[in-house]
Amino acid sequence: MAIDSQMPAPKADSQEILRFLQLICPAECVSEVRILDAVTAEHKRKHTLAGYFDYEHLREAASRIASIQNGRESFARGVYVTLNPVIPSLHARAYNRLKIAESGDLTKDTEINYIRTLLLDFDPRRPGGISSSDSEHQLAHELAMSVKQALETIGFPLPVVLSSGNGWHLLFRLLLPNNGENCGLIQHLLHAISTHFSNGEVVIDSQVFNPSRITKIAGTIVCKGDRTPGRPWRVARLGQVPETWEVVPRGVLEKCLNNLSPREGFKTAYTRAQPPTFLAFSTAAARNGYKLVGPRKWKGRDLWAMPCPWRPDDGMSVYICERPSGFFGACWHRDCPGSRERGNHWQELQRMVRGKEELGDMSMDGESPENRAPEERRIACVSEIPPVWDLSADLRWLIDEIIALGSLSLICSESGTGKTWLAYFMAGCVAHGTSFLGRKVKKCPVLYLDGENPLFVVKQRLNDLSIASTRDLAVWGGWNDSPPPGPDSSVVVDFAKQGDCLIVYDSLVEFHSGSEQSATETRVFMRRLRRLANLGAAVLLLHNTGKSESSKVYRGSSDIKAAVDMAYLLERTSGDDGRLGELTLKCFKGRLAPGPKVQMGFSPGEGFRACAPSSKVGPLPVDIVRQILTAAPRRNQKQVVEAARPFGLAKHQVEDCLKNGLWHTEIGPHGAILYSVAEDLAEFVL
Repeated sequence: MAIDSQMPAPKADSQEILRFLQLICPAECVSEVRILDAVTAEHKRKHTLAGYFDYEHLREAASRIASIQNGRESFARGVYVTLNPVIPSLHARAYNRLKIAESGDLTKDTEINYIRTLLLDFDPRRPGGISSSDSEHQLAHELAMSVKQALETIGFPLPVVLSSGNGWHLLFRLLLPNNGENCGLIQHLLHAISTHFSNGEVVIDSQVFNPSRITKIAGTIVCKGDRTPGRPWRVARLGQVPETWEVVPRGVLEKCLNNLSPREGFKTAYTRAQPPTFLAFSTAAARNGYKLVGPRKWKGRDLWAMPCPWRPDDGMSVYICERPSGFFGACWHRDCPGSRERGNHWQELQRMVRGKEELGDMSMDGESPENRAPEERRIACVSEIPPVWDLSADLRWLIDEIIALGSLSLICSESGTGKTWLAYFMAGCVAHGTSFLGRKVKKCPVLYLDGENPLFVVKQRLNDLSIASTRDLAVWGGWNDSPPPGPDSSVVVDFAKQGDCLIVYDSLVEFHSGSEQSATETRVFMRRLRRLANLGAAVLLLHNTGKSESSKVYRGSSDIKAAVDMAYLLERTSGDDGRLGELTLKCFKGRLAPGPKVQMGFSPGEGFRACAPSSKVGPLPVDIVRQILTAAPRRNQKQVVEAARPFGLAKHQVEDCLKNGLWHTEIGPHGAILYSVAEDLAEFVL
């Protein structure tokens, strides 16, 4: 590569890289990092590196990226990350590491979990293969700020502003399912914005609509062409970052598209982005013998006509109109179920035309059946609300005083405590109608959705828990042809409609496509679970606790606790981290009842059994830790945990002692904290 040796070489900024990755990659999700035209000491030929990182390992990703771009014998033309989180199973392709990408290692559109980011890419017009000049870079910034201001007037919240090295990016936050209708909306919107705002000096890229799109990582060096005084290489930098990165409502996207009015005759080249609502309808109509006439313009809108399916022999027509808020379909029969005087019958019209046929994997509303929300009867006026005094609502326990039918329950614990063991044991007791720790159980079907464990682990646990085979316990895991679905799946909804049943989601992180820290995204997910409970099912959700003081009971948004009826914390009271011992289930929210505190022990081949609290009074955990540090001072936390295991102390007990006690501390090798007994404060150690 030719460079100007008189120019100082830019350096990748690992802190800026980490800041951007933590912004664009949501917690509890997986994202792909991709490095193009990489040259390293191990591989001198240009190649592509790719890897899949979770939120906890983004720091390692940032460090690796910076070392490649700043190394003497290494180079990378560009470093990117997926705009949207990938499906969690892709983590296994390159688990928190970068490797040389082979065929099939890069993310595809169908492997995106959900659509989280809208990218507006402002690129100065110039010959290909070269960096932008300073003046061209400035022109892109000016247009980006102009478009940002225009979108704010429509209702867009503040975006993340980023210098991409040669141009500028505006990143808007979204929360949309990855389906054809939403991809089509984004494609048409980008085309409209580009058509309306691009000028002779700067173009807005309209081709960045696909879900698996990658974007430049802030803090990395952007190397296009040779580095010259007039066209330097730059480091991509974050500009304005809003204090709260708010989600753009879908209605605002549609409003923007309608206001900008893209030029007529635009044809999408992206097959998944065809407007699936009307495309599916017109396909079904032609297949079933209904002839559509149109479209023609009516009050500035497209209007189609077809014979009335309710009264086909009368020669009357149904008129279908495309509106900004969706479609409207009704006929002119005054006494017809599809009469315009009875309101919008677009959904009923679709059902009449389609009948029972399925059009590929798309439903009539543009979403796959797996992602479609259960249908709800809409109340048109207050007088239709039934009096609550006339409604039957008896509290019925599935597991006496622990889990109720028609309710949403939560069990949280530190990872590795045994909540999955306990949930499978509960599922087995319910499916067979056997008592749970001496408590009465109502026998009913169980659907266990396991998003975490492989088949051989599940089968071993069923055996260790002594759960016999039964058709009333269905376990849906990743080993099936299709992975376990979320709460909007029509299969899960139909199961819940049975009324008396148990649905277990193991665990929240595997089925919640958004960020558990986001109140908005979490509230949407918890409402979907509540719909299943409203159908009569008992819904049990498993979740992890966190490491911070504020997340010792459960991790994430307070909306998780607010949405459930009963919430429990599972703690280890004996045994070490490698095996199940005695456990305690404590209720920390009881909307339906105070909730018991249950102690249990585990026996392989038998499962769990109730046990009374141990009457043996032993030394306090702090006394054991003090004894360990007196015998061998200057130990780090890991060493203390290992030394405390023979005394029966769990990891969290040691962590609490070290955190809350008045110990003497010092910094050891690799920045580790070393603990000793503070002799002058020993009597005050708590």
